Amino acid sequence: MLKNAMAINDDLEQLGVRLSDITVEPGSPLAGKAVSEIEVENNGGFLIVAIRHPDGSITRRPSGDVVANENDIIVLIGHGPNTAKLTLSKTPARETYRDMMG
Repeated sequence: MLKNAMAINDDLEQLGVRLSDITVEPGSPLAGKAVSEIEVENNGGFLIVAIRHPDGSITRRPSGDVVANENDIIVLIGHGPNTAKLTLSKTPARETYRDMMG
C-alpha cells in the first residue's frame, strides 16, 4: 500500500495539493476543536479528510462536528502554503504516505 500512497501523493503534487498529517500534541490549540472550526479558522485552505485516534481507529471523512482531541492525528489535503499556515501557527505537519483512506 505504501507504493500506492506515494503515487497518489505524487499525483496530488502535480495538481498543487499535498496530503499531510498533524499530530494534536497535548496543549495544542487544535485540541478540543471541531473539524469545521479548524477548517474555517484557516479560511478553507484545506480539508480534513481523516482523523486517526490513539486507539488506532480512523474517522474517515469526518463531519464538521467531529472534535480533534489530544494525540489524534489529523490528515488533511490542501495547497502547500495553506498547510504551512496551519502548521506554523499550531503544530508541525509532515507529509504522509499512510494509507489513511484504505
